Amino acid sequence: MQRESKINLTILLTSFFAAIVLFFLIDLFTLKYRGEGHGISGNGNFGLLFVYPAIPVYLFMLVFVYKISRSYYRNRNNITILPVIILLLLFLCVYGEYNLVQSLFRHLKRGEFPPDVFTFPWPFYQYTNTLYFNYFTFTIGVLLTLLISFCVEIFRRRKLNRTQQL
Repeated sequence: MQRESKINLTILLTSFFAAIVLFFLIDLFTLKYRGEGHGISGNGNFGLLFVYPAIPVYLFMLVFVYKISRSYYRNRNNITILPVIILLLLFLCVYGEYNLVQSLFRHLKRGEFPPDVFTFPWPFYQYTNTLYFNYFTFTIGVLLTLLISFCVEIFRRRKLNRTQQL
């Protein structure tokens, strides 16, 4: 079991750093809106080159976050404070993401929705990649995975207690 844990941790760390690098590259190659009078860039969406590999790497990382956190919860007795901390951090990340979206929309079209950039029914544009792939969404995914693995472990413990009582 120890060898499997080391392998899982190695895979988690590798996919974690790969996902961070891909999220950073998406941010780096997503054009920044320079304001009115500067025109809209016609250079294309270079950040999109990193969106497609980022999605499976990030989901792969979340699977290993789930596996490792579930085994962590399984070996701990007192884990009642963890969901409170996770929910608090989740709330802060959602609030930060909301402010990030509002800030970008204010720049793109003075706070109106949808901004001028949304002319086609496609969510990725040269200015909006970072709405979906940023440190807030990265952290939200990890926190939701930790919360789900916590809930699964609580249900497992309750089921185990019921079967032991019978």
